Amino acid sequence: MGGFGWREPKPPMISRSDGSIDRGSSARIISNQILGNANTGVRIDRGSQADITSSTIDGNGVNGVEVLRSSSVVLGNDTGTGPTDAPNTGTSTGFAVLCSLNSSADGRLGSLDGTRRKKVEATEACVNSTSP
Repeated sequence: MGGFGWREPKPPMISRSDGSIDRGSSARIISNQILGNANTGVRIDRGSQADITSSTIDGNGVNGVEVLRSSSVVLGNDTGTGPTDAPNTGTSTGFAVLCSLNSSADGRLGSLDGTRRKKVEATEACVNSTSP
C-alpha cells in the first residue's frame, strides 16, 4: 500500500515471555499475537500507556492485560474495523483485563475474555470505560 503514514504489514509477532510496558513508557501493539505466557500477556505499569488493537491475546497463565499504578490502556476505538480501531480476541486464565491502583481501561473488549466470571476486574480507583 505504501504512502505517507502507512507501512506494509509485517508478520505477527508472537510473544512467549510476559510483555511489560513500565516506568513511564508507551507502546502501540497492533495486529500481534500474544500467546502462552506463563503469567500476564501484557502488563502496563508505573505511569505507562499502551494502545492494543486487532491483536490475539490468548492462553496466558494469569490475565490477558494488566494495567496498574497510574497507567492506562486503550483496547481499540469505539467504532471502526481498521487495524488501529478493531478490538482484540482471545481468552486467558483470570480476567481479560485487570485494572487497579489509579489506572484506566478504555475501548472495545470485543471477544477478548478471561476464564473468571467478569471480563474486566476494576479495583482500587480504576476507571473502567470499556465497552462490549
